[in-house]
Amino acid sequence: GELRTRGGSQMQYKKGVEVSKLLAFWKKDRRWMQEEFDTNGDGKIDTGEWEVARARAEKVSLQLHHERMQDPVNHVIGQPSNGMPFIIADKDPTPLGNAFRVLACVNLVVAAGCFAWFCVKLF
Repeated sequence: GELRTRGGSQMQYKKGVEVSKLLAFWKKDRRWMQEEFDTNGDGKIDTGEWEVARARAEKVSLQLHHERMQDPVNHVIGQPSNGMPFIIADKDPTPLGNAFRVLACVNLVVAAGCFAWFCVKLF
């Protein structure tokens, strides 16, 4: 398995990404955007008003990040991201893999023996 830590102080703040997400969310409510940022009342958000919106989004996204940092830390064990098998063990995985390999060979020999016995009995 793979141990991942989520939440709390482990969260990184990516300013550009967070601000973009927040602005995209705000842009979905066009009416609110105009009420909040259209200071000249022309029904459009011009360059200066957009800069005010971006500055507010930076401030709000940083506040949200600080709030999320206060969340409890969660540790999650899950499927490894590199495609390896999901095996949880308290020992080194190399001997464990070797043991599974030997067990697979034993099972193969037993299966071949059962097949041979079946063929002899059938004919």
